[in-house]
Amino acid sequence: MGGMGERYRLTGGKIVARVARCLALLGLAAILAGCKLPAVSAPGQLPTDPARQRLVSDLVRRIPEGGSVSIQPNLLSYLGTKSSPYLFPVTGDAEYVLADVAASPDPIVIKGLYLKVRELLDSGQYGVVEASDGLALLQKGLAGQRGLPNGFYDFLRARPNEEAFPLQARFGDDLEMVAYDYRTSGEDLVNLTTFWRAVRPLEGDYRLVFLLAPILGLQPDAYEDGSPASLWYPPKEWQSGEVIKVELAPAVFSRGTRTVQASVYRQTGPNSRVALSGVISGEANPDGVVRVVDLANPRSEKVPLSSFLGLPFEAAPASGAGALLAPARRSNPVAFSLCGKPLDDA
Repeated sequence: MGGMGERYRLTGGKIVARVARCLALLGLAAILAGCKLPAVSAPGQLPTDPARQRLVSDLVRRIPEGGSVSIQPNLLSYLGTKSSPYLFPVTGDAEYVLADVAASPDPIVIKGLYLKVRELLDSGQYGVVEASDGLALLQKGLAGQRGLPNGFYDFLRARPNEEAFPLQARFGDDLEMVAYDYRTSGEDLVNLTTFWRAVRPLEGDYRLVFLLAPILGLQPDAYEDGSPASLWYPPKEWQSGEVIKVELAPAVFSRGTRTVQASVYRQTGPNSRVALSGVISGEANPDGVVRVVDLANPRSEKVPLSSFLGLPFEAAPASGAGALLAPARRSNPVAFSLCGKPLDDA
């Protein structure tokens, strides 16, 4: 990791836990392989967003009556008694596959869903009937439909009604973190969502690295982003101005985590990478590390993303690296977009 291994440590307990979880999932898949289950037998959390609920219903209606299907457990109730399905990622002889790649925050599940969907499409076994907002309906033998449409990645794009803490951290000349949000349990961090944009089209392979610790100054745990964004829609694919969500899931956080810093690396060769310089509140950080969250010094209230995206920023009355940034009057506007749609000028 170009020096990262020498400066930061990975927690052995986390690695063991993730391996155990992966083995458990593989064991479950082996048990289920080739088996069809009644639609009422598998638990799962339903999509809560009304737009996604309507989308799932529309996709299910496109599956013919009696058609064999592989479906994720969280979508089973939409299927009703239409068929006795396989539980995705088991596909068996299913003619249709209905996948929801945004269903789980678990890094192991995220990676498993990505690999399985890519396998089905890249092998040519299945083609895309329709895909949007992280949901994909695939059909066996559908030729010439291996690519996912742009709308499929909407689940990774920020939405105007989302609220977050404004932040302007520039990494190099091309990449910027514009906001963040987090959740806590007691005095510990349990979730972090960061919002990023490419100032211009990115060339090469960029990696986001997050450093987690109980307090600033202690040796942190280093976590290289393994979120859906890094797999399905990595930085080199981002369109200039669109705002992308990168989430650190609860499984990433150790008990006692209260601070998070961020850095960005660009791959320069098969086994080498360089850290981009980090700048926040007009102050340069030579090592490329920028403070995102410090629960000992919390920032003020969140605001809707639509209230400040598309505006230039100026430092609010605060001091030190990571100071809260407030929206200024528009000048030399940059084209921002939320969920694939340009933000109207104020």
